[in-house]
Amino acid sequence: MLFRSFVFWLDRRDGGSVEALYGQHLDAAGIPQWTVDGKAIYAETGNSVTSFTCMLFDGGILMSWMKVSGSGYADTLFAKKIDYNGNDVWANASTVATKNGTVGLTPYAYNSFPNDSGAFIAYTIIYIGGSSAFLLNRVGFNGDVRWAVNSKSFALSGYDYRSCWDGDNGLYAVSKG
Repeated sequence: MLFRSFVFWLDRRDGGSVEALYGQHLDAAGIPQWTVDGKAIYAETGNSVTSFTCMLFDGGILMSWMKVSGSGYADTLFAKKIDYNGNDVWANASTVATKNGTVGLTPYAYNSFPNDSGAFIAYTIIYIGGSSAFLLNRVGFNGDVRWAVNSKSFALSGYDYRSCWDGDNGLYAVSKG
């Protein structure tokens, strides 16, 4: 049996306030298989990662992360597939969601789940100065985004959403408030 162990983290190795997303693959003995101190999954000057998810995905790893430019709520939600060596499989990261006017992206209910055509990515938005909403998009095995960004929202009473995989081909979402 092949043992695969991956770890991902947010890192401020540049000494500033920008957090980049890094990862490492460890073998069965705990020996790093990628570059020393990890491999950059997403690192861009002036932009920080506020949260991320990862899951095994179609012979690789699906990474998704929320990026913020400056401070405040996240402005973009990306997804990309990497192989077991940490290399990009897709030419570019897919844009799953974006901040729009007075709407910001929040890490609440932010999660990824497998489905028959790729993966669901669940997330929430907050209307600046007001309530929030639960949203969903799908990313295919080749990186295509199924629906227009921020177009699939679901009204649940309350706020503070959570989501989990249903073990089949869908997900559950709950809210409180």
